[in-house]
Amino acid sequence: MSITIAELAADRVDAGILQLRKALEIRRAVFPGNSTQVAESLQGLGDALAVKGEHREAVTLLEQALAMLAAVGQASSAHAVNSH
Repeated sequence: MSITIAELAADRVDAGILQLRKALEIRRAVFPGNSTQVAESLQGLGDALAVKGEHREAVTLLEQALAMLAAVGQASSAHAVNSH
């Protein structure tokens, strides 16, 4: 995901969002069901969409990430708070 962070930092938000969507798809395939890995991808994509101004989709993804972390017992952990 470091390439995506670099793209976002270089104002290449659309390219970064595309990479984050691909990463989310891969993580969902590798980690089916609820997982911190998928939640991290949801959070990263949600953050990037918020930067772009696509707040409705961003909020939906961030809510999914929080629900997923709650389901795996990570909602209040430092990992959940500091994952991005």
